[in-house]
Amino acid sequence: MEKSEKKIIISIVIGLILLLSFIFDTNSSKTEESNIFQDPNELITKLSENGIGNLKPWSNPMDIGWGSCTDYYRFGPINNDNGMDNNIAYYVEGIETEVTKMYINLNINNSDDKINALNLLIEMSERTFETLGLKMSDEIKESILNSKEYEYNVGGYTISNKLEKSNIETWKLTFERKTQS
Repeated sequence: MEKSEKKIIISIVIGLILLLSFIFDTNSSKTEESNIFQDPNELITKLSENGIGNLKPWSNPMDIGWGSCTDYYRFGPINNDNGMDNNIAYYVEGIETEVTKMYINLNINNSDDKINALNLLIEMSERTFETLGLKMSDEIKESILNSKEYEYNVGGYTISNKLEKSNIETWKLTFERKTQS
């Protein structure tokens, strides 16, 4: 084999090694499955650092189900018609040893301040994705800002942005752990 043929073969082998290391490098993307749902206390501690209040201790009050939540974080001007401002909170649900679902609940009581409310939901969503070790998609950001429902799967979770309409607009950004089949 000639020297130039050896160089070509070596270049091809190195290229394949680099390609395979990129393909199988789970640290190159934040779409890998997060295990933080398996430690409710760690999750609520980390979520409490995101800026809308401290979550209550993980508990099962009156045997109605394990969970935790923040008090509602109130923000923005008060609506003259209903006397309420906008508010946002975390809710976390599961079993004694594991979180199965959590969501950010945004109540838009003052529709005149809706854009600021949706921007806060985006900010809290970004912090929450970061807490879970996941990358927030541009599509979910757009769905929040445009008040559109959206759902997708990433890193072992189903993420959904859903509207609950009553006298006010309530948006829930939900992170639900996909069950292993």
